[in-house]
Amino acid sequence: MSGKTKTVKLLSVLLAFVMLLGVMPMGSLIASAETEGLFMYNVKDGKATIITCQNDASGDIVIPETLGGYPVEAISVYSFSDCDKITSVTMPDSVKTIGVGAFADCEKLAVVKIGAGVISIGSGAFTDCGSLEKIEVSSANTVYKSDENGALYTYDKTDLLVYPTSNTATTFVVASEVEEIKDNAFAGSQNAKTIILGDNVKSIGKNAFLGSRSLEMVMIGSAVTSIGNDAFEGCEKLAGISVHVNNPVLHSDEAGVLYSKDKKQLIKYPNGKSSVSYTVADETEVINVLAFANTKALTEITIGKNVKEIGASAFIGCDLISKVNYGGSAAEWKNVKIGANNEKLLSAAFNFAGGVEHTHTYTSVTAKNATCTETGVMSYSCECGHNYTETIPALGHNFVNNTCQNCSMKEFVLASDGTRAKITKYNGSATYLTIPATIEGYEIIAIGDNVFEGKTSIVSIVIPAGVKEIGSCAFYKTGYYNNSANWENGVLYIGKFLIEANDEVVKGNYTVKEGTEVIADYAFSACTSLTGITFPASVKVIGDAAFSNCTGLKDVNCGVRKAEWANVTIGTENSALLNATFTFVPDPHVHSYDEIVDELKVTCLEAGYKITKCSCGDTKREDYPAPGHIFVNNVCTGCGGREYDISISNNEVTIIGCHESLSGNIVLPSAIGGYSVAKIGANAFAGNKNITGVVIPSTVTEIGEKAFFNCDELVNISIPASVTAMGSLAFADCAKLSALSVSADNAKFTTDENGVLFNKVKTEILYYPTGKASVTYEIPDGVMVIGKNAFNGYASLVTVTIPASVKTVDEGAFDGCEGLKKVNFTGTETKWNRVIIRDKNAPLTKAEKTFADLSDAEKALVVSKLLMVYNADVSTKGINIILTESDKTVGIMAVDMLAKDGETEVSIETDGTLIEVYEDGTYNLLISDWHLSGNKTETTVTIGEDTFPIIFIFEPENDGHDFGIVEELEPTCVDKGCTRYTCSICGAYRDENEVDALGHEYGLWIIDSDEGCVTEGKKYRECTVCDEFTEGHIEWGVVRPTGHDYIVAVTEPTCHEGGYTAYFCQKCSHYYETDFVPAAGHKYGEWSVITEASCTTAGEKIKECTVCEETADGHFVKEVVDALGHNYVSDVTPPTEFDEGYTTHICTQCGDTYKDTFVPAIGKVKSVVLQSITLNKDEVKALAPKIDVTPGVQYSVVYESADESIATVDSDGKVTAVSRGITTITCTVTDQYGNKESAECTVEVKFTVIQWITWFFVDFLFSWIGKLF
Repeated sequence: MSGKTKTVKLLSVLLAFVMLLGVMPMGSLIASAETEGLFMYNVKDGKATIITCQNDASGDIVIPETLGGYPVEAISVYSFSDCDKITSVTMPDSVKTIGVGAFADCEKLAVVKIGAGVISIGSGAFTDCGSLEKIEVSSANTVYKSDENGALYTYDKTDLLVYPTSNTATTFVVASEVEEIKDNAFAGSQNAKTIILGDNVKSIGKNAFLGSRSLEMVMIGSAVTSIGNDAFEGCEKLAGISVHVNNPVLHSDEAGVLYSKDKKQLIKYPNGKSSVSYTVADETEVINVLAFANTKALTEITIGKNVKEIGASAFIGCDLISKVNYGGSAAEWKNVKIGANNEKLLSAAFNFAGGVEHTHTYTSVTAKNATCTETGVMSYSCECGHNYTETIPALGHNFVNNTCQNCSMKEFVLASDGTRAKITKYNGSATYLTIPATIEGYEIIAIGDNVFEGKTSIVSIVIPAGVKEIGSCAFYKTGYYNNSANWENGVLYIGKFLIEANDEVVKGNYTVKEGTEVIADYAFSACTSLTGITFPASVKVIGDAAFSNCTGLKDVNCGVRKAEWANVTIGTENSALLNATFTFVPDPHVHSYDEIVDELKVTCLEAGYKITKCSCGDTKREDYPAPGHIFVNNVCTGCGGREYDISISNNEVTIIGCHESLSGNIVLPSAIGGYSVAKIGANAFAGNKNITGVVIPSTVTEIGEKAFFNCDELVNISIPASVTAMGSLAFADCAKLSALSVSADNAKFTTDENGVLFNKVKTEILYYPTGKASVTYEIPDGVMVIGKNAFNGYASLVTVTIPASVKTVDEGAFDGCEGLKKVNFTGTETKWNRVIIRDKNAPLTKAEKTFADLSDAEKALVVSKLLMVYNADVSTKGINIILTESDKTVGIMAVDMLAKDGETEVSIETDGTLIEVYEDGTYNLLISDWHLSGNKTETTVTIGEDTFPIIFIFEPENDGHDFGIVEELEPTCVDKGCTRYTCSICGAYRDENEVDALGHEYGLWIIDSDEGCVTEGKKYRECTVCDEFTEGHIEWGVVRPTGHDYIVAVTEPTCHEGGYTAYFCQKCSHYYETDFVPAAGHKYGEWSVITEASCTTAGEKIKECTVCEETADGHFVKEVVDALGHNYVSDVTPPTEFDEGYTTHICTQCGDTYKDTFVPAIGKVKSVVLQSITLNKDEVKALAPKIDVTPGVQYSVVYESADESIATVDSDGKVTAVSRGITTITCTVTDQYGNKESAECTVEVKFTVIQWITWFFVDFLFSWIGKLF
């Protein structure tokens, strides 16, 4: 969990600032800063820090003592950078720190006035201020001081920090108190021509005079012992460097060239010298890196024979140099070690000792091509033998649209379902990682297990909103993970994603941060001390095993109602969570979702959903997962897609492709569409990443080329007896396929106990599974052919044992076996040289080889060729055996012959008689006194441990040869070319049209073993015609010893270790030391930050020794920087009609946020509409008001009748007609916030005919009669 400690350099500060600007919302940035006048500032602990100035600021700038009532204490990094119109800056005494690059590139800034309170000035604070005339420091300041020239020093003037670039003085004498000229002190000086360093100055920093274009002379005192890199680079007028005669380490010659004291090192030749020639001191052994760089006038250089090394870029930019006089011979010049980027020197004309003139003409060859991850090598060679190499930088991955333009590697490796994708691997090296929302057209919805694990370069991560799943350890041990500042109370978040909880920190009750939507797989796994968990309403997904092994978990508080919690996706292996006691937000209303509002039907690959609506207006969404493809008779029942792509010929099916959804163990059908499946075509299943097993039906007779190529997940496959043909690379690059299974009844193929594929008789090995884990393999005895591509791509194979029976290694058999180091051949070396090895077998030919010892018989005779001769009389035959000489002794040898005629085997023992010795050293041995019968007989001849099969064909009616086999043999270095006619019956041959052998043509000498200082070495030249590395094809020579060749290395004394001069012979490694100098002791520099203090964690700063610059204990002083504490600003988000309002508190320093003061949404009832109705007396009818109300807002409805004698209305809106007449019904709707809307409608009550009659006779007539009486 601990963060990675690092020293903050300028680049990291810039990157951090850019990152802050890039990821912080603009509202947050504005909320964290205030503006007053020209200045934007923020406040911390009651102190103001200026963070920027308006770019149009101009003229004289006076920084105020206070901003917003707060004292100004700091000027932040790059705060005034590029304010190119300001001419002066005056700082108040309240300012204590000036940040890194604070006034960099202020081109018109002439005067800087620093107050009494400044105690820290960041590096490069005044870099590239081309108009700077003077820096004035208050006399009350106790840390810094300035002099009458406007130069900036430390208070005791021991360190000169900045010399104003535009100071008009042409001569400057460094103050006598100064001991160190700091880095970049005089960089860019425009007017100084002569600079004189006093005798107290001990060191000159890096880039001290860089780009001082007017500088002509530098005078170095007697005490300077250290000069930093590039101290005098870019001083185009520098004509001389003068060193005090008493300086113990440095020396300058009469030409003003800087050397070491003993002149063995030439350190710097001034750029501005007008001389066209220069002679290097005779004592010089090393010409330093960049020593003559960019010297424009020099045309001729004389270098003594003592020079052993010329540093990299020593003569870069010396465009006019055309002649080199070397004090030694051409052979001695070849031994000079010359660094890269010295082409101008090497291309000049050379004069060697004795007046020999030579101009190098180099031929360049790319010895090794650069790749994305590896450097290349460019080799240059001259006909004189001098050569050198240059490194071609690695190309680096160039990802465009997810694909590297150099090597085609994918930055993000995806597993997709056609529209959406899961990231399964990351090959990039980003520092600030933003995962795209879509990649190659796929929406990114998931990040797999371990995808970014160990990518320590990643310090910032942005995950797209569409991601709903994050696998186990997806970001484990990234730079972001390793930074403790990213962990909040033991929990790691990335935006709205909760990644992991530390089980040592997270105990008791834990509340998930507001706004969190996704909890990653295994996030709280093994938090055994977790007893309660509170989820905010925002949580949508809880990953697989997120709470596995949380044995103490008892209580779960959900920020939503129980019905809403049902919408949260909870992965598998979360029983500890699901078995806990749940508390939900009370549900005020029991919904009844009867009305379908929206619905999307499920397809094969797309999930569906249904949105229903309750009478209260609330809606519910139900999601239905995609069922995937369901194939029946090769057709998907859902979408109509085909399970297998096929072609039909001669009523037979060939499978030529498969549906992308195929996965797991598949059983291929024996018939499709009524036709038998006979073939699996080329590339039919190639590249399928989901198939794990294949069962092939017994109808299949042929498996095509690359049929299952690159099926990464394929583990097992069964080949039936019916298969009689199999294409090349059928199972190549199947990374997990460790064994094949072939039916025992198969007549063409078989496998051994290791699952390796052979032909049936095991004379040819056909395929070695690339998924096997073994690094060694022993090919069984009896195998005669290692088939085409048999071991292709098996990169983990280190050692292979090849039996003596092997005669041929077919094309590409070992192609891609880059790990092959050793070949054990069980036969003799002579036998190995007879093996035919075809193209694309470089790993085999380059591997180390071991051979069997020769038998006693083979020590005298080695069989190289068998030639059978016969005549028409089948009763007498002779076998001529041509034998090569391997020993002085040649004698008669016994030959056992086994004759086989039909089913009868007869062993015949004969003697071999030497009848002739040929001029080429071979022998003709006649074996006679044997008898065979029959028309066709197979015979084996056994000599020593070797058995040779011979087939005799006896055709008395045709006793002549049949020279029907014709070969055109090209001449080689040692063999003639010819047209060869070979008998198809017995193998005898004759040659015609012979062409003389080409003879050897030898190439350049190659060192086989380097010469020692006192011992000889060996060299050889290979024949460039035959390219064979065997005796007779190479020529050997002797490399004479040349004596010791020492490299001299001066080790300067450090704080704790003494210095010395070491002599190391670069040939024999002889080594000794001398000139010992005592240790110098520590001297500490300024504070620098190791770990920035954050709001919640303390930081750390360090003072390192400026002498040794080591970081081991005892070489530095560390102090803890207190945590900053949060500095929150508030941002009020008012409620809207649909969304609640809240107040967001944002820390201006770390970006931490939290919300409170929640205000309900202002949703309301908007309108009510009622339709007037007409009723018959005593009729009942419910009103149907149309109520427009914001979804989710609760409301009540009240009905009121204006005249209940005509009609009444109840609380549910049911109207009852009482008597004839017209009245008004009012409907009043009141929402939960008190808002009211009303509507009225008229209700007219009428009589039916019966009611009219009844009224007339009962009410009206009787009433009228009553009045009469």
